[in-house]
Amino acid sequence: MTQPWPYPSSLMIGCTARATNEDVIVDHSELEDARWFNRAEATLMIKRQHPTRLAGPHPFAIAHHLLGRWLHEGPGARA
Repeated sequence: MTQPWPYPSSLMIGCTARATNEDVIVDHSELEDARWFNRAEATLMIKRQHPTRLAGPHPFAIAHHLLGRWLHEGPGARA
């Protein structure tokens, strides 16, 4: 779930990073769940067409723009 930035006079930045492995360790006091998605799944989520009804972040969220950038760069792109 995403939400708009509640501090309009503050700066929000978005960062990208490259994972060194595919292990996911979830701190359940912070997150309910976490997992990896491939580009095909993420594309379906952005389009609101994922078969299990998972949805990507709304266009007003910075996460939407970060995800869209990753999707448009393609599989061979380097960060």
